[in-house]
Amino acid sequence: MSRKYFTSEQAHVLTLPVVLTEKAWREAVHIEQPKSLTEVAQRLAYTLKAAWHALMDDPVAERAEFGINRFPPSGDRSHKRFLALKAERKRLPESDSWNLVISLKFEDTEGTNR
Repeated sequence: MSRKYFTSEQAHVLTLPVVLTEKAWREAVHIEQPKSLTEVAQRLAYTLKAAWHALMDDPVAERAEFGINRFPPSGDRSHKRFLALKAERKRLPESDSWNLVISLKFEDTEGTNR
């Protein structure tokens, strides 16, 4: 995402507060017995970057599906697996504010507006 200029819609996506569902956090970010705190931070950063890239293709869309290759949360580093995710813009109840909610692709996120 090395762009010098963003459309107003793309710039808006980058300002949204990000919420990961518990399941998405567990599968995409959490890892048992991390080698270091940096490993967890890198998993979070890579997940967020992939979500932003997916939304940048169509920044007015309410939802974008994407996937990442990831070591499983168990910490088994012998092979990576594909993890299907989605990023959705969700309006907060009784507000003009929006969140960017990252969840598993087939996870029901109704009511996820924290």
